[in-house]
Amino acid sequence: MNKYQWIIVVVAAINVVLVALFPPYDYVSAARNNVLTFDGFYWLFTDVGGRKVNSSFQQIEYFIILINAAIAWLLLRPGAQSAADPTAAGTAGEPARKIDWQRVVLMGVAINLFLVLLFPPMENFYAVTRAALPSFDGFFFLFGERGARTIVTQLL
Repeated sequence: MNKYQWIIVVVAAINVVLVALFPPYDYVSAARNNVLTFDGFYWLFTDVGGRKVNSSFQQIEYFIILINAAIAWLLLRPGAQSAADPTAAGTAGEPARKIDWQRVVLMGVAINLFLVLLFPPMENFYAVTRAALPSFDGFFFLFGERGARTIVTQLL
């Protein structure tokens, strides 16, 4: 294990601790027939009143952290750097550079996982009270104004 992989392990551990200390909460409202609505992230040791930890969303966060750490681990392993082909000479006598497609694909997957977590699928909480199956209202920024929407963890 090289020093960059150790850094990945430390960063992933810090992220896991932060997710544990600031879990996602749902608001339970009697006016909405006790339908859980995503309310935000709060300090774990704070009195949050009528809120409940959204354990499904928190498990998804842990999963995303571990997948991204595994991708970074693969990208930073000692043999992952793309070596130039010494037989192919460049224009200035330098070796030609090859594209490391494994690295490109892994970076694409990491960006995709980050965007999925940042823009989760949401539904209107009024639809939850009337429908047995979740409805889909669109993808909205996690830290933006969500109005009367809740995260659809079944679709996420």
